Amino acid sequence: TEYDGIGIIDVESGSTDVKVARHINPKRLISQGDFEEVKMRFIDLFLWEGDREKYQKELSLESILSQLKQNGDSVRYYFKSGAEFGKRHKQCTIRYFNEEHTKLFVCIRDIEHQVRSEAKNKEELERAFESAEQANRAKSDFLSKMSHDIRTPMNAIVGMASIAEANIGDRERVADCLNKITIASSHLTSLVNEVLDMSRIESGKIDLAMEGFDLAELAEEVTEILRPKAEEKEQQLTLELSGIQHRKVIGDSLSLRKVFQNILGNAVKYTQKGGKVTFQAEELPSLHQNYGYYRFIIEDNGFGMSEEFQQKLFEPFERSGDPRVESMEGTGLGMPITHNLIQ
Repeated sequence: TEYDGIGIIDVESGSTDVKVARHINPKRLISQGDFEEVKMRFIDLFLWEGDREKYQKELSLESILSQLKQNGDSVRYYFKSGAEFGKRHKQCTIRYFNEEHTKLFVCIRDIEHQVRSEAKNKEELERAFESAEQANRAKSDFLSKMSHDIRTPMNAIVGMASIAEANIGDRERVADCLNKITIASSHLTSLVNEVLDMSRIESGKIDLAMEGFDLAELAEEVTEILRPKAEEKEQQLTLELSGIQHRKVIGDSLSLRKVFQNILGNAVKYTQKGGKVTFQAEELPSLHQNYGYYRFIIEDNGFGMSEEFQQKLFEPFERSGDPRVESMEGTGLGMPITHNLIQ
């Protein structure tokens, strides 16, 4: 370790012999003298002006000996060097030099790297803590919203089953109840599946399949599944297939279907009544033999999302705070699942 200064202090006489390293100021080396004189010269020469008054008043041979008596081993002082020396953090350590406790050993060293490292670690810990706190808040909000989202279809199922049982002889009423039970069950299943999908992805327990399928057919199926919802909102939902010469591909059709459904489903869900939603699938020239290069664009003219929420779009359980969105059913898992599948 390179020291800025080392020295010996005689406890009885107070005489002090301090040698300052040449990188500090070779023209003004501090040598011998009374403790108080050497201290003042060193403070004036080396310390940052913000620390000078404190150590001029508080640092004395009596205070050092008193602290050594309490601490036993050593006493440490921390300060910054003056602007001439870069305002770097320094540590001064003082301990007894001999067993008789008649002399003190002083060493001053640079701890700038240590201070910066600790500050960086502290900052990283604070960020990690804030991230964990945010995740916990998001999960709490998620559980609160999920309890409502799950309770709604469950109540519908229980209610419709009771109505059907009470009207067992009315075929039309029973059929209506069964239809509503089917719709509620489908919604409840999709909610549970999203939670399970996210759990599997986060735990790394997901394998991509390699199977043959028709890419254009898959895009058409996803579009048709969402068309009834689009028609309910009087939206114009359009599928555009451009230059797809290789429809037959090998890959994980189920995962790709989830990606398309989540993104296109959000476009339909969060686009206002009478809006436009377009799903474009395009084949581009491939640079690798036997590998296809496709581009998919899902575009809408909905009200969009804030820049703040865009930063959290792929975080699990996060949902937009926009009042136009809060009333809509959702888990906040669709986009994280999509992002993880694509990654």
